[in-house]
Amino acid sequence: MPQSLLIVDDSESMRKILMRMVRISGIFFDRISEAGDGQEALDILATDPVDVILCDVHMPRMDGCEFVQKVRENSDYDHINILVVSSESSDKYVGQMLEHGANDYIRKPFDSQNFQAKLLPLVV
Repeated sequence: MPQSLLIVDDSESMRKILMRMVRISGIFFDRISEAGDGQEALDILATDPVDVILCDVHMPRMDGCEFVQKVRENSDYDHINILVVSSESSDKYVGQMLEHGANDYIRKPFDSQNFQAKLLPLVV
């Protein structure tokens, strides 16, 4: 079954790194979209549904916590798996993201094996 991915991060270079990590992991997505913050990501979701989201925590306009919460409030998005990818390592933020509905959390920096191990269960 074809899968689609949305990468949500305010850093363009980090979005490129994440795309590269996806390729290195060997996980295939037939479509990859990008958003610079949570609001832009919600706008994309409204017209272009996805299966998996990689999401940062700290972003302008709408941060990752609010974005994950809004995604989970919409039953049309129940099928979407969310992996938070962030340098924010405090247990408070990790717990908040998981509490709001993220499926998993990976802390930066990470290696390709760790990334693949977190992403693979969300696409199978």
